[in-house]
Amino acid sequence: MSETKFDIPLTMALAVAKDVPMSEAGVDVTVRTCSPPTEKQVADLEKLGVRADTRRTVFAARLSEQQLQDVAANPCVLRISLSQRLKALAK
Repeated sequence: MSETKFDIPLTMALAVAKDVPMSEAGVDVTVRTCSPPTEKQVADLEKLGVRADTRRTVFAARLSEQQLQDVAANPCVLRISLSQRLKALAK
């Protein structure tokens, strides 16, 4: 398990999910890679549910708890963060 790649809000959400079952749809996260992934790394990430490409290092995904563990175990993944709702800067 590579839970050290999870940010604090994601770790807390997963702890709560142990008591309350996580929705079937999973949780929205941001996956950051160390560098733009290679074609093989993109294929590996896509098998795990992350839509990736070779030009970026940040990807959005909706993953189950098992998928989160699998993505975190991938060596090209640097960090996985819980997605946050954006708030307007001005009203």
